[in-house]
Amino acid sequence: MKSSAIKIINSFWNKKNANYFKKITNITNLAIVVVVIIIIIASSYFLRPLFFDYVENKEIVENKIETYLKTKTNISGDISYRFFPKTKITAKNVELHFTKSKKKPLILKEVNFLVSLSSLNSLEDLQIKKVLIKNQEIEIFSNQFKNYTAYFQKKSVNNLIFKNCDVFFLDKQGNRININKLNLINNQNL
Repeated sequence: MKSSAIKIINSFWNKKNANYFKKITNITNLAIVVVVIIIIIASSYFLRPLFFDYVENKEIVENKIETYLKTKTNISGDISYRFFPKTKITAKNVELHFTKSKKKPLILKEVNFLVSLSSLNSLEDLQIKKVLIKNQEIEIFSNQFKNYTAYFQKKSVNNLIFKNCDVFFLDKQGNRININKLNLINNQNL
């Protein structure tokens, strides 16, 4: 009698577990679980750079920018990461030195460096794909025109974009000369 009672209970239990398993493993539930797992993996990948210490590793970021832009660079402002709408590192108060002396650098209030998705593991692996400078007022110096033109002629910096920028310089009498709504795309692939 014991064996038949145990067999009945086991049979009932197995039937209950099988029905429960069939209920939770329908297509809708499996699709939801797969989507949630993909969202968790993607968000952890995109949000990882939020936890990088940009202040402590400022030299690494400056070296990556110098390598990409092929000119001496100094960042005196904040460095931050944004992943929406495109993954990018934003640097404030970026100084570009086109001469060996530290006099009169080109100062950009905010520069966006679009980065490669495959390089989001660490700052050492960071790869810049594009530099976007937009909606800024940029002062250039008339005595350095030769350096600016030499830079754009000799240095082949791909994907350097100035969008809707106002550029101005002061002549020898102190008059301000404006170039409004400058759009410049330096791209070797065009």
